Amino acid sequence: MFGQTVKVKSDSTKFNKIVFENTSSFQFDGTKPIGKGWDILEKQFPDNQFVAWGEYHNSKQLSQLSSYVLEAASKNGFKNWCVETSPFVAKELKQISRTKNPVDSIIKLSKDKGKYGTFPFFRTKEDAEMLVVANKYNYNIWGIDQEYQMAFTYVINKAFHLQSPNFKARYQAVYDSLIAKWWMPKVKLLDSLKKGITQPELKAALEDIKI
Repeated sequence: MFGQTVKVKSDSTKFNKIVFENTSSFQFDGTKPIGKGWDILEKQFPDNQFVAWGEYHNSKQLSQLSSYVLEAASKNGFKNWCVETSPFVAKELKQISRTKNPVDSIIKLSKDKGKYGTFPFFRTKEDAEMLVVANKYNYNIWGIDQEYQMAFTYVINKAFHLQSPNFKARYQAVYDSLIAKWWMPKVKLLDSLKKGITQPELKAALEDIKI
């Protein structure tokens, strides 16, 4: 029988050692990141097509850092900002970013659905300030996810209230029924409203809710 004279290191121990030896970090005080880790990241901007950031939800500090990253990346030609929302909501965020006070707009919308907010991941002052920076540096905002349930009321309201007075009079009952159970609106009612309106972007948003 043979025994080991030296304890064999596990794969996880070896891996953790390599990661530790090749890890750089930075400190962030809410205004500017400082440290070797940030210096390495910033030097990567000119040589890459994408910067991936996340995933740490509902962090004010991460939103502040994202604002700084948007500004830093813009100096290297970055012009498109992909966010975890639907394409329709991304367009709404773009419009909000161009208003005189995006912060007030986002805070007001966030109160509609309590701690979740109407738009996913855009509900605090720090989240809204990302929109201010995006507008300042002329970013396009891309929505690359599904339509989130918390935005259903917003979409349905917009699809209905942008129509003519005659349309609203005819579809009032449909609208009332959709809003009454906004979290899971009936497909038949969504189809009815979608069929009656003409705006392609609103039709697509209602279809996303249906899906």
